[in-house]
Amino acid sequence: MVERCLLGLVFCSSAGERPIPTSGADWDVERSDNLGISGSTIGSRYDAMAARYQAIPEDADFIAVFGGVNDYGRNQPLGQYGDCDMTTFYGALMVLLTGLQTNWPTVPKLFISAIHIGSDFGGSFSAVTNGLGYRQSDYEAAIAQMTADYGVPHLSLYRDAGMTFAIPAQAAIYSVDTLHPNNAGHRVIARKLQSFLDSHF
Repeated sequence: MVERCLLGLVFCSSAGERPIPTSGADWDVERSDNLGISGSTIGSRYDAMAARYQAIPEDADFIAVFGGVNDYGRNQPLGQYGDCDMTTFYGALMVLLTGLQTNWPTVPKLFISAIHIGSDFGGSFSAVTNGLGYRQSDYEAAIAQMTADYGVPHLSLYRDAGMTFAIPAQAAIYSVDTLHPNNAGHRVIARKLQSFLDSHF
């Protein structure tokens, strides 16, 4: 049985179209489970992925996690390397990655982090700093360090998307609100994702 599990992977746009494959039919697989919850964080603040990963089916044969930007924008404390509980971002990454590698030791995994956002969405979702004074790049650095430590391939859309929503001219073309991609942005992400999958799996 071919099965895909997507934790924190929610693709949407203003028109409601989903050009990135999010269903088994789109991926030509027997079943896919999208466990993404809009607005959820990896850490403890909102519908923590570090707790919800336990809902991943036991027979998953590929696991993708797309997260981190909500931790930044919803002021999840960053913490520091070595933290081991969900109250900080570093700690939540440790809990999540340890859980994934322990419970699905032979299953390939992918971690995807978000494009550099702009400030139009409002609140602490800012191109500069969040309400705790951290930059999105601080959360990105935590993801890069922790996925490297756990041997989980990391597709950094922050570094490698070829676009940034912090530049108004690009945000106008590729995003709905400088946080969420529009259909054109989704197509760019889909190409990056396909290329990454082809080169790593």
